[in-house]
Order: sequence, then C-alpha cells, then structure tokens
Amino acid sequence: MYAPVILKKHAQRLRKETGNQNMMTEQEARRKMFAKLLNSNLYLTLKLIVEEPMLDLMCAFVDLIYALLYAFFSAYPVIFNDLYGFGDEKVGLMYIPILIGAMSGICLTPILEKQYVALKKI
Repeated sequence: MYAPVILKKHAQRLRKETGNQNMMTEQEARRKMFAKLLNSNLYLTLKLIVEEPMLDLMCAFVDLIYALLYAFFSAYPVIFNDLYGFGDEKVGLMYIPILIGAMSGICLTPILEKQYVALKKI
C-alpha cells in the first residue's frame, strides 16, 4: 500500500479510539492550511475590488488594452488574407513589425528610465 494512505488510516483509527480530532497526518494538516490560505486570499481580493475604485479603473484600463491587442492580432489575418489576398506565409510575416517594436521597447525602456530618473532629480 501507499505510505500516506496507511498513515491516513492509522490517524483515522487513532482519532476514533482516542476521541482526539487533532491527530492528523501531515497531508491532512497541509490541506487545511491550503483551504485557510485560499479563503484569506479570496477575501482580500474581494475586499480590494470593493473598497478600491482606483484599482477597478486600472483593471478596466488593462482590460481595454488587452482587448485592443487581441483585436489587432485577430484582425491581421482577416485584413491581409481576405482584403489584400496575401497567402498564409505572407500573413505570418506581418507579425514581424510587432515583434521588432516590442523588442525595441524592451531595449529602450531601461535607457529612458535612467534619463527620467536623472531629470527627476534636477
């Protein structure tokens, strides 16, 4: 038999014999801690949603940005394939400028951040 199953059955037998409900295996204790952790995290999340309207606005803004990004990515094949008659290979190439823009943004952000911090000190 599997060792944790044996321990669980042994703990159940000991609880039944002694009447002490605090006797449990490590896995059973972890499960209760996980449930408590999940409950507290859900409570905190709901509390933040209800009590912080600025957080709601920021989440709505991020939702809008993701929706626009998704719309652009899903519209590319429709526009370039149906409207302009490009093949699938050429439609795939249309994503390269987005990749170049994202990579240049990743590379330029630290430089611009240093300049911003330097200007902020002045």
